[in-house]
Amino acid sequence: MLDDPLLARPALPTVAVMFLVTLLSVAETYFVSALGTDAIAAASLVVPVIVLMVQSIVCCVMGAPRVAASYWTVKFNHVGEL
Repeated sequence: MLDDPLLARPALPTVAVMFLVTLLSVAETYFVSALGTDAIAAASLVVPVIVLMVQSIVCCVMGAPRVAASYWTVKFNHVGEL
């Protein structure tokens, strides 16, 4: 699967971003750990909620217009075929 550049090339930016997010998470945990275990527990509860909210916004901003555009393109391209 990784031998095929068609599949491996688009995956590289995603892998890089996931690595950087993991690195940032480790750094944040290191700095928050100076505040105590309660602070680490609070951060571990809040961060997934924030990530879910950001991903939902990204989905709405980037995904929904593409789906709508493809729907309307297909609909208007086949108007005269009835």
